[in-house]
Amino acid sequence: MMQGLDKYRKELPGSNRKVVLDCVVGEGKAAEAYQLVNYLESEAWHILSGGYLIGRLQKVNNVWLSTIPTNLNQESLFEIGAFLDAHNFNHLSLKLKNHWATYIHEVIMQSDRDYLVICREDINFGRFRQLFTSFIGELTEMPWPVEFKVYNSDFSDEFLIEVR
Repeated sequence: MMQGLDKYRKELPGSNRKVVLDCVVGEGKAAEAYQLVNYLESEAWHILSGGYLIGRLQKVNNVWLSTIPTNLNQESLFEIGAFLDAHNFNHLSLKLKNHWATYIHEVIMQSDRDYLVICREDINFGRFRQLFTSFIGELTEMPWPVEFKVYNSDFSDEFLIEVR
């Protein structure tokens, strides 16, 4: 692990939820690799290079904005924002909650491939399982497999489904 990344992690508040994505901006010899880290869907994405924080990017009124001064040019920021948009990293959780508002209490994105779904109290969990497994494929637009681990409200029952 890079020393800069270790220092960066120590400075962040503790969090159970973290999404880390690798993003390449540009092509050929001009290509740059970045790590994008997000702790809460409502907060900015942290942009790391070589383990060091070099920027933060947040979507405000459908526009990606840098929330701290950065040396990244506008084109790179645009490409990173487009990468996040193209993969629904800020949308799928909200989309699921809105679609099944009477059933779902919370959706937690653990990575671009793993989601936790926690149901509301006093629902028919078996009925929701049927609905969810029948229609989740239509709501998930990822070009890779996505796994959903679904729990009832008190975590006494669960099911797992992978969408390809």
